[in-house]
Amino acid sequence: MSDSLISIIVPVYNSEQTLNRCIDNILGQTYRNFELLLINDGSKDRSGEICDEYARKDSRIKVFHKENGGVSSARNVGLDNAKGEWITFSDSDDTVTVEWLNNMANICRGKELVVQGFYPSTPEGFPTSGKLINAILPVGQGLSYLYNCSAFGYVWNKLFLGRIVSEHRLRFCSDLLLKEDEVFLLQYCSYISRIHISDKQGYYY
Repeated sequence: MSDSLISIIVPVYNSEQTLNRCIDNILGQTYRNFELLLINDGSKDRSGEICDEYARKDSRIKVFHKENGGVSSARNVGLDNAKGEWITFSDSDDTVTVEWLNNMANICRGKELVVQGFYPSTPEGFPTSGKLINAILPVGQGLSYLYNCSAFGYVWNKLFLGRIVSEHRLRFCSDLLLKEDEVFLLQYCSYISRIHISDKQGYYY
């Protein structure tokens, strides 16, 4: 198991109804060596104040306030300031299990990209499948598998190696209104050879 620092990036916009639940779930992780980067993307409600309140209580939390620019620009602020060896993401209206980080940290040593399953919970039932196989696959085969399992275009079920993100200056495209997760993943995967997929589930979508 790795004991490396994991950076968790959470873009926040007008999320006062769900933000406490999101942050509390992250702070309750069994894996403790993480930093939580809350990016307040110009919220007009109390989201920014809530972020600051949590930061005063827990030194692992770092808050960044910016003008509204969309989820990609908020995530990019997180990437600009992330200190972790590994990087992952959460949305401010979702929740995680207490083993969310631990599931990935247990298998990340020596890997380039770790992916775990999730629990679909949208009223429409999309994504249709959250359970994945346990396998190490060549990057092309791995991406095809994730696409077929509706686990492709998301960053919150994946652990990215910070060194690769930093060395290649990988960022989300702020011009895209859709599929920005997919573009980031494809860019990242152009620099790796294998994907480690876990059959554990840790994220409630």
